[in-house]
Amino acid sequence: MLFAANNNLNQYTRYQGYPPLAQNISRLFSPKYLSLNRPIDPLKEIIVAEGSTSVISGIIWPFFKKGDGILVFDNVSPKRKFMFAQRGLNVKTVRTKEDGSFDLEQLKSEIDSNTRAVYLDNPSISVGEEIKADLLTGLADIVKSHEDLYVISDESHSCNLSNPQGHVSFGSLEGMWQRTFSVFGTTGLLGTPGLKVGWLIADENHVKDLATFMSYNFFSTSTTG
Repeated sequence: MLFAANNNLNQYTRYQGYPPLAQNISRLFSPKYLSLNRPIDPLKEIIVAEGSTSVISGIIWPFFKKGDGILVFDNVSPKRKFMFAQRGLNVKTVRTKEDGSFDLEQLKSEIDSNTRAVYLDNPSISVGEEIKADLLTGLADIVKSHEDLYVISDESHSCNLSNPQGHVSFGSLEGMWQRTFSVFGTTGLLGTPGLKVGWLIADENHVKDLATFMSYNFFSTSTTG
């Protein structure tokens, strides 16, 4: 409390998060999104929340409605599946293999007229493996063929990989920037669950809509976070 008071951090920050933190996130993650051909805008394309779970909650409430379908993989945390079911989403499960890979044709067969999202846990918390680039590219092709299909890509544990610099963020793939909600958090990236800081990297319009929702539900994240 004394640190916050002495450093002028004892007031509410902006709904989208403390600007210096957003700027640091932009500097760290912009190299992963080379397809943008520009840096991520820290004030328009990043929003900070109280952990990655709050980010995901903030996504599924304003962007989806009861009865919408969401595809999740069978190795995803039951907590995530419960979140989606509690929202009223129709959760369908896609089988995975021991290495965390999956069959694109089986995933495609699960998509119907009500399917609005695919939830990716990449790398998988339970398996500890990253989804291979060819599968991500194949999934991107499937998403492109469905006008109203989006991807929630939870990449909170990407820094736990042996080669985190080689991690492929789904939102960086061609044509996926406007169809992807990329979720990150300090629990997986830094091993600091007590900080409870998570953030979304997404298209400006998605961030604007999420900021409106969060301003009435979470108000703002911790300034000191």
